[in-house]
Amino acid sequence: MSSPHLDDDVLDALAMKRLYQEAESAAIDHLLVCQQCRDRLEEAEEFIATLRAAGESTDRIQRALSDLNSRRN
Repeated sequence: MSSPHLDDDVLDALAMKRLYQEAESAAIDHLLVCQQCRDRLEEAEEFIATLRAAGESTDRIQRALSDLNSRRN
């Protein structure tokens, strides 16, 4: 890595499991020796999990509203 730490884009892609294998291997090698980046990755994973949970909740609400509207008509 040319930088002492992984950049946010790499950490986000890693958290979403969207890094190419070679880039993922390099990132994991860095994470083995860098606690700061491991902490940042954990934060990114928590944020993504929260977004996914919110999206699932939104989908359920939209389905329920659609079902309610179809029952009214």
